[in-house]
Order: sequence, then structure tokens, then C-alpha cells
Amino acid sequence: MKLPSVSVVFLSYKQERFVEEALRAALAQDLPEFELIIADDASPDGTWAVIDRVLAESLRPGIRVKTLRQPKNLGLLGNFNVALGMATSEIFVLMAGDDVSYPARARKMAEAYAADPTLRTVTCGSRLVDAGGKAFPCRPPDLRTQVFEHGPRRKDPFAGTPITGACASYHRSLYDIFGPLPPDAGGEDIDFTFRALLLGRAQYYGEVLLDYRMHGGSICNFEVKELTDEELLAKHLWVANSFARCDVQWLRDLGLALKVGHVDGRRQAHLAWVVERFVSRHALSALSLTRAPLSLWWPAAWRLIRRGDIKVLKFFLMRFVPGQRAAYLKWARGRKG
Repeated sequence: MKLPSVSVVFLSYKQERFVEEALRAALAQDLPEFELIIADDASPDGTWAVIDRVLAESLRPGIRVKTLRQPKNLGLLGNFNVALGMATSEIFVLMAGDDVSYPARARKMAEAYAADPTLRTVTCGSRLVDAGGKAFPCRPPDLRTQVFEHGPRRKDPFAGTPITGACASYHRSLYDIFGPLPPDAGGEDIDFTFRALLLGRAQYYGEVLLDYRMHGGSICNFEVKELTDEELLAKHLWVANSFARCDVQWLRDLGLALKVGHVDGRRQAHLAWVVERFVSRHALSALSLTRAPLSLWWPAAWRLIRRGDIKVLKFFLMRFVPGQRAAYLKWARGRKG
């Protein structure tokens, strides 16, 4: 079976403590040859010096390296866009400067794309580890390989696809057709997963191929025991507000998919409804968690009521019933922990 060409896209920022292990893992991928794109987002610490040293010590034949140290900080989306613009392969395998990919990860993802040409994103299972690399005692990951796609009964913009950006890989058509992500995008993993489902299908590969590090410097993957209730609330609000603005980018991509013939009018209308319902939920969640003024809360609630979504009752309780926000944070701690 001929494998598609692979670009390992390695993104780093302020990860001096972790980047050596992460980069050595990227260099140890068991593909005979691949492209390695290293884009550092103007790290102010010693991250870049570590990258230079590891490349000098561990680069082997068959790996074509392109490096870029951003002259100024672009943020995750900006650095992601630049890195993908440098990549020349058919498949992009994303790696972060604080996680550790197992040697077979890039190859097994390439094999999945080769076996099923409809796939536009492939992700995998991960093992949660702390800052020192010790595994957390948590529920084991699902080891069933599964394929997901949009359908007329789906009410989830991701069609049930598990989303972990650190585990993701993407077909380059997602970048070639839709282009870079603008600053108002919600996030590279959720936006590219939505794009993938517009063009084809998504696969969750049922094997653990990554150590996913939880530490205080991570935005989405963090150890809840390290956080106060206020800090945990801030993390959840950041996520809710990010999801609440996804409609701008997703409807833009949906319109382009319609224009170039990847979706028809009926599917476009259904997915527009799915997107609107999804972002309405998250907007109301953020307003409820912050107990926003009623002048803001009621219009957002009505937006959800009009779509017949009973989740509005949950947000009503969170906004108006004493103790419900504390109960939510307790639930979030248990779910994350």
C-alpha cells in the first residue's frame, strides 16, 4: 500500500521544559522519510535554543526540515497558518511542543488515509500525563476505531467526532480549498474538523499514540487540582466564548463548500441550523455562568428557545438558582479529573 506523503507540523511556544522530549519524539517517527515543519511562536524563553540543539544532535537522513522562528508572537492560529503554508505534503500530522507522539503515530495515520480515500481528518487515542510525564489515573481511552460523517439526523457540527488537537492529522485539501484561518476563527482543531466533515469523513483511530500533557500553562488541557474555582471558571468561559463565535467561520466555510459543490442546498440548510444551535448553546452558557444582565441573557435564551432546545432550562437554573454555578464547577472538576 502506497502511503501519502506526510508533513509533521511541530508548533511550539514557551515550552522550554518539555520541547526536547517532544521534538525527539517527532524526529523518531518510523516513516522512512517525511517533512518536518518546526514553527516557534516567538518564545521568550529558551525553547528555540533547545530546538536548535536537538536538531544538531538527532536529525537523521530522510527527514526534510524547515524551521521558522516567528519574529513576533502570532498566537496559535497565526503560527498554525504559517506552518501549514510551509508544508508541501498530502497529510499534515500536528504535534505540539509539550506532548510526546509515539514512533508509529505519523505512519499509522498515513496508513488510515491510504486505506480510506474519503478521510479528511484522522485522530487517535491519548494517555493523559502530568508535567513530569506520570500517567493520570483516569478512564481508559476508547480503543474502537470509528468513522464519523455528517448526516440528516446529526445535530452535532462534529458528527460525534472526538476532538483533541494534539492528536489530530488533516488532509491538505482542508487548507487548499478553504485557506488559512482568520483571527475570528474559534480554534484550529474544531474548525478543521468541521471542514473535514464538509469534504469527507473523520476517523478516530482506536489506539493510544500520544502522551497528552496536562499542566498549568495549557489552555485546554490542564490539571484541575492546580486551579481555583475562579481560574477553572475562566478556562470554561474561554472555551464557551470561543465556541460561541464559531458560526462566523463555519458558515463562511459552509458557503464555500456549497459554491464548489461539496454540499447541496438541503445539506447546507441543515448544517446552518446545526451551527446556529451549537453556538447559541455556548453563548447562553457563558452568559449564565457569569450571571450576565437580563438585557443580554433573555435575547440569548430566546435564540435557543426558537430552536426548540430544552438545554435552555439547564442554563436558566445556572443563571437564576443559587448554588447551581458551584454545582457546575464541581461537576466540571469531576469530569476533567
